[in-house]
Amino acid sequence: MTGLTALVAAYAEAMIVLKVFGAAYLLWLAYKAFRSACTPAANIIATAAKGENLYWRGLLIQMTNPKAALHWIAIVGIGFGAEAPFWIGIALVVSTTALSILGHLAYALAFSTAPVVAFYRRSRRWIEASLGVFFSVSRPSRLRRIKLKTRIITLVIYI
Repeated sequence: MTGLTALVAAYAEAMIVLKVFGAAYLLWLAYKAFRSACTPAANIIATAAKGENLYWRGLLIQMTNPKAALHWIAIVGIGFGAEAPFWIGIALVVSTTALSILGHLAYALAFSTAPVVAFYRRSRRWIEASLGVFFSVSRPSRLRRIKLKTRIITLVIYI
C-alpha cells in the first residue's frame, strides 16, 4: 500500500474519530438549515459585503476547505504517478486554477441575476428545510458505517 491508502490504513482509529466529528458537523448543519427554514423572510436582511479584503477572505476560505484539499489529494494520487514529468504537475495546477476561477465566476454571475434571486426568495424555506432533512438523513448512515468499521478493526486487532 502506498499514498493515501497507506495513511488511512495506518491511522484507522483517527479516521473513525474524524467520521464522528463529520457526523456531528452534519447534525449542526441540519440544525442551522431547520432554524433558517423557520425564519420568516421578513426577518432576513440582505446586506452587501463591504471591506477591502474580500478577495483575500474568499481565498482563505477556499484554500482552507479540507474537503476540497482531500478531494484533490485523492485525484492527484490516483492519476498522477511518481514518474510523471514536472511539467504535468505545473499543467495540472494551472488548469485546475483556471477551472476554479471560471467556475466561481459562473456561479457568481448565474446566482446574482434577478430571476434566480427572486426564485430563491420564494423557495428559500423549502430549500433550507430540504437541506435540513438531507443532512439529518446523512448522519445516521455515517454512524452505522463507523460502527461496522469499528467492529471490523476490533476483530482484526484481536485476531
